[in-house]
Amino acid sequence: VASGIARVVPFTMRFGWHTKYPRTFLVVCSVPCVAVGVAVVHGIDKNPLTERTRIILVTPEQEVEIGEQVAEVIRQELERNGKNILPANHPLSVAANDIVKMILERCKDELQTDLETLLKGKNVKVIVVDDDVRNAVATPCGVIYLFSGMVEVAGSEA
Repeated sequence: VASGIARVVPFTMRFGWHTKYPRTFLVVCSVPCVAVGVAVVHGIDKNPLTERTRIILVTPEQEVEIGEQVAEVIRQELERNGKNILPANHPLSVAANDIVKMILERCKDELQTDLETLLKGKNVKVIVVDDDVRNAVATPCGVIYLFSGMVEVAGSEA
């Protein structure tokens, strides 16, 4: 077994550690594998809405924090590239927020759950970027960047 691991870890071959200290070598190579295994097993969770098994390696609080950082980086990149973020009272922003609320309500009805369970305490906010690009980006904290080019693709609310 130790010689098989030695093939995977080539630097040990140069010093002959796998033959001089086979037990120590096996333990040293096994510790990272066991640590990763424990982390994965610890992160196994069942999604309460879909009943699917998933691996979660961050807490919900960490997920929101990462999402806030990502949202800020996206905002900075948009500003750096000269993209206009439409104000919240702009008709396109109001319409986008209304559509997202409508979608969330339909999801709530379909999944037969309340919005708090569905959103896990996240505040969904739609930010519309004035650009012809047909794209949208959602962050883990609930911020959705919608490019105005998506309006052409979406057509109407119906």
